[in-house]
Amino acid sequence: LPDAARDTIEDALGDLDAALETFSSLLRLSQIEAEISTGTCARVSLDDLTRRITDLYGPVAEDRGQVLIVPGPVPGTVAGDPVLLMQMLSNLVENAINHTPAGSRISLDGRLADGRILLVVADDGPGIPPDARERVFQRFVRLDASRSVPGSGLGLSLVRAIVRLHGGTISLSDNRPGLRCTIILPDDAAAGDSPRSPAAEATRRRADEESDPNI
Repeated sequence: LPDAARDTIEDALGDLDAALETFSSLLRLSQIEAEISTGTCARVSLDDLTRRITDLYGPVAEDRGQVLIVPGPVPGTVAGDPVLLMQMLSNLVENAINHTPAGSRISLDGRLADGRILLVVADDGPGIPPDARERVFQRFVRLDASRSVPGSGLGLSLVRAIVRLHGGTISLSDNRPGLRCTIILPDDAAAGDSPRSPAAEATRRRADEESDPNI
């Protein structure tokens, strides 16, 4: 084939891969929002999870002239889908890597407080304006500054859906400078012999919200 034709085919295949990835993400998002977990429920150590994230993304950050830091062991155990929880943290760390310049510091930290796990992914990049921090969780929303970065605009939608499925909350704030993403999840350490499923945790959360409008 001529070089021009080969380039056209390669571009078309790249577009097809991107479209398939978007459809796959949409399907996964719809399943999660419907509280359908296609994986297994297990007790997931957040320290093990963050170590895997560091092993996976530490070299990526280093290649881009960035630093990925995990200050210390991350305590707590979450009852849920290990694959989804891995995707949750992967999306956040990958976003931080993609949207911060060389020389940036990205941190992943966590602590226990009142039976809950606080996970924080923070960076010292350009951040997100306050009036856009809720909007970026919507499907296909991409801010002008991120349009040059490959992506479908579904990453943060997936993250929030996964967090909610596991009975948690997520918020974005100013890291001064940069962006701070805080996830709060229930610690499953005292749950008994069997881990609670993500769907069961989401059902419990809805019941709490219905019984107490201040939650």
